[in-house]
Amino acid sequence: MNSRDRVIRAIKFLGPDRIPTCKFNPLKGDILPILILPPAGWQPPEGYFPYDIEPEIISFGLWKPKEKLPKNWRRTRYRAYDIWGNLWEVDGAVTYNGQVIAGALEKGWDQLDRYTMPDSRDPFRYKMFGVYRKLLGAGRYRMVIGRNFIFTLFHYIRGFEQAMMDLVEFPDKVDRLLDKFTDYFIGMVEMCGKRGVDGILFNDDHGTQQGLIIGRKLFQRFFMDRYKKVVDKTHEMGMHFILHSCGNIGGIVEDLVDMGIDALQLDSPNQTGIDFLADNFGGKIAFFNVVDIQTVFPKGSPKEIEEYARKMIKRLGSYNGGLVATTYPSLYAIGADTRRERIMFAAYEREYN
Repeated sequence: MNSRDRVIRAIKFLGPDRIPTCKFNPLKGDILPILILPPAGWQPPEGYFPYDIEPEIISFGLWKPKEKLPKNWRRTRYRAYDIWGNLWEVDGAVTYNGQVIAGALEKGWDQLDRYTMPDSRDPFRYKMFGVYRKLLGAGRYRMVIGRNFIFTLFHYIRGFEQAMMDLVEFPDKVDRLLDKFTDYFIGMVEMCGKRGVDGILFNDDHGTQQGLIIGRKLFQRFFMDRYKKVVDKTHEMGMHFILHSCGNIGGIVEDLVDMGIDALQLDSPNQTGIDFLADNFGGKIAFFNVVDIQTVFPKGSPKEIEEYARKMIKRLGSYNGGLVATTYPSLYAIGADTRRERIMFAAYEREYN
């Protein structure tokens, strides 16, 4: 059984020979992460710090800023625009993530008609897929990092507080914007599907520490049908749809299962609850999980990390599959390190030896 078969069997509950691993590393693990490039010719409108572009893309010369970036630029403090026109402030000494300080459409809905979306069907953005597959993808599951999805883009572009009010005050405007996003992602899915991809991982955080950011009814009204269109297109193109979502998302997991999402990627399973997920959805949807990054992974003892991994195998991965062991891409941002990562993955391996 090769790595690709192992991951597919875990997602489809068909009996993998062990827990597959996703290390977000082009050289390691059962999953090969594949990056989408910025649009051809794109440059930030101000400055030269590109936000939301993986360092590997710059290191390999796949996209070049107008001016040379200083050494260790990712770990400095800076402001930068993303491809959507949002202005970010990032303190790279603390985290790569940062926050939006000015959304592209934050000043008003009158900008909507003039707003230009990035082109998800630009072939340039996928030009490296064949190279990834030939050089690094032999026998591995090929997973595209699809970045931020519909809900996240919505509140980035409008500003969080305004976006929450928009759902009630300007539903027609919201519908128009979300339809544009949906078309963008359908285009992305089509381009990936034509290039031999196995699955796409999208990011859309729906939870706080306690519960959902927006109520379930609002999620169903604005996002469920649009999610399903993209999920259905993903399946039509022969791929899996994998959703990363932070926070306690227990209130919508049933909806995510009903719309056909293949797997959930959870960095903090404790927020929703391993037992809740297992009791209600075990065997119905797969999980790409990390040992909880808020508590156990950065702070726990080696024994606690191992016990947490075993619990996820027992509760989420004992349905003839159902679990893929993942890591967190920026260990330093959560106070973890490669030693803890090795302990975590070794715990999964021991359960199958």
